[in-house]
Formats: sequence, structure tokens, C-alpha cells
Amino acid sequence: MSMVAEFWNEIAGPKWVEQQVQLDAVMAAHLELLVGAAELAAGQRVVDVGCGCGALSLAAARLGCSVRGVDISRPMLAHARGRASTESLDIDFAEADAQTHALPPGTADRLLSRFGVMFFPDAPAAFANLRGWLAPGGELHFLCWQPLEENPWMSKVLDIAEPWLEPQPSAPHAPGPFSLGDPERLRAVLGAAGFEDTLVTDVRLPMSVEGSPEEALRFYLERGPIKSAMSQSDEARAAVREALMALMVAEHDGEAVSMDGACWLVRAR
Repeated sequence: MSMVAEFWNEIAGPKWVEQQVQLDAVMAAHLELLVGAAELAAGQRVVDVGCGCGALSLAAARLGCSVRGVDISRPMLAHARGRASTESLDIDFAEADAQTHALPPGTADRLLSRFGVMFFPDAPAAFANLRGWLAPGGELHFLCWQPLEENPWMSKVLDIAEPWLEPQPSAPHAPGPFSLGDPERLRAVLGAAGFEDTLVTDVRLPMSVEGSPEEALRFYLERGPIKSAMSQSDEARAAVREALMALMVAEHDGEAVSMDGACWLVRAR
């Protein structure tokens, strides 16, 4: 199992399943934006890349699309299948690596992804593979994060916790949440993969964790590199909690902890 697959199966996947309801609420506006931009219609064949716990797949199926969800995380796929079954939605969820997974040419009219395409070890190869899945005239629509410095919902947290965090890879385009943040590189990657008419739109939506500051703190302590600080000494854990709690209180508006976020809405043909 690759390191990426191990991470999403053993570490992140179970936690995302546990927090699925909260995560879907945090990104509800992003999902609505993406579905609208893709102009989904009944009868279209949709592949959801990095489908995770299935929010986007479910949304497309409710509109009458024929949906296939692809992900490498078994726990998240199992949860997605359960959600689809509860709604009696016929969705084909497949455990596969979208970078290399072979689908018949012309399988999809729409390729969609809500923050699921930033983790490919080889982004140019992955997007070239995805292009092969599209039918003539088909479109790719996805959301990815802009650079870290444009996303205070994460940069503020990392700045506070930095003294206790493990060193992160320094390669600017290493797989991770912000690997596609450079819009010029993003266009170049898609162009090299054979896509045309690429449109990259600046989207500013807050990341709002509803509930008390304590609930928001629990959410952030389980996110990405912050979690590594919580595996250290009791003193380090206490210091991180205290510093982050102060931020949660400062950013709480009475109903949620809300901080600015920036992503790219991408369309390519």
C-alpha cells in the first residue's frame, strides 16, 4: 500500500467518517457551488474523483445522474455506500487510485471533484488519465485550495501551532491540500494532460465550524498536521490546546468559528 493510500485508509479516512456530518456542513456552500457550475442534468454520466464519504456523489445522483465514485479509502467508501443505500440511490463506488485506474474511454460526461485532486503523487499523469475517461465534449469541474497564505482558516492555526509541529515536506508542489494553489501551474498541468478551455475562477468562501469554540477546537485538532502536535508531550499538547482555544474564542461570532477561505473553481474541456 502506498503512503498516500495508507494515510487515507488508516489515519484520515476513519476520522473523516467520524466527522462526516460536520465536514459536510463546513463545505456545504462549496458543494452547492460546484454542482451548479457543472450544470448537472438527469441522464449525465458522472465520475466523482476522490469521492470520500460521498457528499458530491449523492448530490449528483439526486439530480438523476448516473454516478460512479472513485476513492482509495475503504472506510470512507463503506460510509458512502451506506449513505447511498439509506436514500436508495444506485451509485457505483469503486476502491481505486484515480491516477492509474483504467476506465473505458468515454465513460463520463462530467468529471467532478470537491477537494479530491490535490493529493496525486504525479499530478500531470493523473489528469492525463482522467481526461481519458471523458466522452467527447465532456468536462472536468473541481475545487482545489489556493495557496496556504490565502487561507486564514488554516494559516492562522498553523502559525499558532508551528513551534510544536513536525517538519513538513518543503517541495512546493508535493501532494497535499495546497499543491495546486499556483493557478499558472494548474493551467499548465491541465494543458499538458490534453484539456482545453481551462477556466480558473477565484472563490472566497468562509470556513465556518458551527457550534461552540470548544467544538471548533476539537475539529481543528483532528485536521492534518495539527494532529501531529497532539502526539507529543503532555506539555506540548496543553500548549497547543491553550493557544488554539484562544484563536477559536477570538474568531467565534456567537454561532460558529468562521475564518476566511480561498479556493479555485476549475472547469476544463
